[in-house]
Amino acid sequence: MSFLISGLHLVPKNAVSRMAGRFSRSNVSKAIIPWFVRRYRLNLDEAVVPEGGFETLHDLFTRALKPGARVIDPVANLVSPADSVLAQGGAVESDRIVQAKGRTYSLAEMLGEDPGPGAWQFGTFYLAPTDYHRVHSPADLEVLERRSVPGALWPVNPVSVAEVDQLFCVNERVVLKCRHAQGGIVYVVFVGATIVGGIRLAFDKDYGSNQGGQNNEHRVYDPPIPMAKGQELGHFELGSTVVLAWESTLGELKAPLADAIQVGDALDA
Repeated sequence: MSFLISGLHLVPKNAVSRMAGRFSRSNVSKAIIPWFVRRYRLNLDEAVVPEGGFETLHDLFTRALKPGARVIDPVANLVSPADSVLAQGGAVESDRIVQAKGRTYSLAEMLGEDPGPGAWQFGTFYLAPTDYHRVHSPADLEVLERRSVPGALWPVNPVSVAEVDQLFCVNERVVLKCRHAQGGIVYVVFVGATIVGGIRLAFDKDYGSNQGGQNNEHRVYDPPIPMAKGQELGHFELGSTVVLAWESTLGELKAPLADAIQVGDALDA
């Protein structure tokens, strides 16, 4: 295990993430924005920038895109939910998902429930801190349930993915159980991370993760929440990871692994 990961065992990661969140919302953080944009070469031409610029780092991180900045594939059954790298994906084998070379984890444990019998596919989407942080619906679907699972806030960068066992089952996460317009089940899992922590849902304004004392919470939406393919589901307050899992009847993952991918790109074609 690397020195960095060993040292992080001693760090109160959830508390640090809450403090970072408070700083990113403060007016003091505005001074860092020009440096951050230059250092990471952010493309703000495609973003909705308020008159006078962003007031805080939080505003920059959670920026919206201009209409038409992303093309949503009109034919695909499933599309990418985020601007990200498609780090892993494929078939779920005996409830096991590939985390990294030599490491797997349980789909059921990550979801907080048994998804039931049948064949499943998955995709793991890593959002770097410099990426657009909003997460969009991968299909025309209905959100049936939300499960909030408390946990740690380990980093989700490639080093942590390679070295922290069961990372996506250990970290705090929000699991959305959805029904595809064609009838199959799709899970959208927002995984928290160090500094990131905060997860917000566009259709459930009362919800916010990593607020300190957030309990394991299960909510059934009655009636279900309809979402169009490409519609915003929620956002991270800095980069993190989204895991999709879907019934194989909806299609197999065909997008190449380790490639950069954008919101709306086809996954099954």
